[in-house]
Amino acid sequence: MQKYFLKRKKISDALHHIYEYPMTLAVAAMGYGKSTATRDFLEESKAKYVWLSVESDESSPKYIWDVFARKLSKFKPEIGEKLRLLGFPMDTPQKEKVLRIIEEHNFGNNIIVVIDDYHFVHSPEMDQFFEYLVNSKIERLHILILTRTVPQIAIDEFILKGFCHLISSELFEMSIDEIIDFFSLCGYDVTKDMAQKVYDLSEGCVSAVYLLLKSYEEIGEFGSGSSIERLIE
Repeated sequence: MQKYFLKRKKISDALHHIYEYPMTLAVAAMGYGKSTATRDFLEESKAKYVWLSVESDESSPKYIWDVFARKLSKFKPEIGEKLRLLGFPMDTPQKEKVLRIIEEHNFGNNIIVVIDDYHFVHSPEMDQFFEYLVNSKIERLHILILTRTVPQIAIDEFILKGFCHLISSELFEMSIDEIIDFFSLCGYDVTKDMAQKVYDLSEGCVSAVYLLLKSYEEIGEFGSGSSIERLIE
């Protein structure tokens, strides 16, 4: 089956600011294309990154840490192995050890640590660790959190300090022009009024727009349909 991919310039432009902050937080509901747009930006810009996906509810910081260390080992084996052996830092002296390990190894270039689906993380210890990293402002290390909900991290404080870049959910909504471009990419010319109807039905949700496209292909109109309504809900 042929796949179509729409480049989303407004999101790429926002993600370019990652390098200006210790942390970037992208918040949007399921189906708005956070992960897809981020991967496209990282590949397009040839960024150095480590991608960690939290696939289900997880409250153990030790487990998340072990997965992170293994992922980092593929990029920087000498750092990843040391962090794995040290284990998750439970107190300030251990956090300082982690900081020294990271600072002792020159990344050479900027590296982005992406934590996808952070809303599945239910660990105050992990939240506190990321707060520690952000406050430490490690040179060339940038944290990108993709989440459906705002995490229990001092985001407001970090924004005021200039430590955090927030990409809000509104930016991930597909605009009328993007809907027109997407339908055109798939071989269908739609008017602005038709695109407005798609937007009203989908609320700009990428997955819902795709379902409306499939409806248009099958019956020649944009029915709301139970599947779309469930997705929006």
